[in-house]
Amino acid sequence: MRNIKNKEEKENNENQGKQQEKPFKSYLLPLISSVKVRMGYTKDYVRNEGYCEFMDDLSRLQIIHNADHLLAGCYAGTIDMKKINKQELNWLKEI
Repeated sequence: MRNIKNKEEKENNENQGKQQEKPFKSYLLPLISSVKVRMGYTKDYVRNEGYCEFMDDLSRLQIIHNADHLLAGCYAGTIDMKKINKQELNWLKEI
């Protein structure tokens, strides 16, 4: 039959058109950039790093960043030390 398509084919064609309109957006590029800048790594080092090691570095960066700011707040007197979990200040904790 001419130009007669079932419902699934129409939906697939519509979805393909929508996907083609969206520009490519990298998920890893901002993560790579933040690890590279914050830890002082070179682009080659990050590129040769394994995925699990990279994600571990990223998680560790977040832990260190949070602990630094939490400790700064405690020293400034804006955070009550009695109300925070002391484990959040530990950089060496398990991820």
